[in-house]
Amino acid sequence: MKSLSDFDLVCRAQKELPYNTSAFEELMVRYEKRIFYLCQNILKDYHLAEDATQKSMIRVFHHIKSFKNESSFFTWFYAIARNESLQLFNKNKNYIASKNVEIVDYASYEDLDLAIDVEALLFRLDEEERELLYHKYTLEFKDEEIAEVKEISLSACKMRIKRLHDKLGEEYSE
Repeated sequence: MKSLSDFDLVCRAQKELPYNTSAFEELMVRYEKRIFYLCQNILKDYHLAEDATQKSMIRVFHHIKSFKNESSFFTWFYAIARNESLQLFNKNKNYIASKNVEIVDYASYEDLDLAIDVEALLFRLDEEERELLYHKYTLEFKDEEIAEVKEISLSACKMRIKRLHDKLGEEYSE
């Protein structure tokens, strides 16, 4: 199963569900971690992110037969997870806002200084730029996936990422 493409797994899942779940399970194993990170980034809460991830998987299970392969499976799954996370966020705004800020234990002052420098650099970026970096380095999206999610051409995506690298390199050296 691991050698099959997403397209092949989706086709199998569409034919075999609900009686045989092996193709569906392989798709979930492939993307569970990335979807969880997306949900956690939106919700800022581990348990709510788990809930959003699980709800997204259930929604995919129930609607995979209607998936038309017009975009990649991951892009479709991502959109579902993003919507689930945003719905949970709206339902739990007060809870999320009242949570304490997570305390990070840095191994050394150099780690803390670097974290502060990185945080300051990211703060200077606009939301669109931070989102590109998040997709590229936290969710580990391929450039093609970022372009599809952001609805831009692949060349535009690559150019934006390159410009961000250049911009961050210049600002960090200052």
